[in-house]
Amino acid sequence: MVQELVVSDRLTDEMITAGSELIAALDDARVPISGAFWLYQGDSEKWRLVVVSTRVKKYGPLKVYTDIERVLAQSAAPKKLFLSDIKVLETNARLFSSIRKAVGSEADVAGLRLTKRALDGQYIDDAYVYRLKKAR
Repeated sequence: MVQELVVSDRLTDEMITAGSELIAALDDARVPISGAFWLYQGDSEKWRLVVVSTRVKKYGPLKVYTDIERVLAQSAAPKKLFLSDIKVLETNARLFSSIRKAVGSEADVAGLRLTKRALDGQYIDDAYVYRLKKAR
């Protein structure tokens, strides 16, 4: 039996692993992912897994949520995550651009933690970055 992942105010190792497994499963399903990171939202006191994809602009967010839902249903490991734990963005979203600009190179960003930082006019309470790719 798969135990539900509780997404709360603390980023756990279990959440980091579940996010990593989902990203790998999306890669296997050939869903293009330009960026992926956990983002703490202080107003709701919850973490959301942010998935950035070129498909959001091309096909709309519903298509990307549908792709993610399909991958969640087909993959054993990421079933701990729910669609409500995930937010999709397009590659030109201000938040993604700000993080990418602040970090610079996309090399070796996996596991990068951004805490209590103002990035290009956007305040980040906390974020755990898996991937940042340059927009094409």
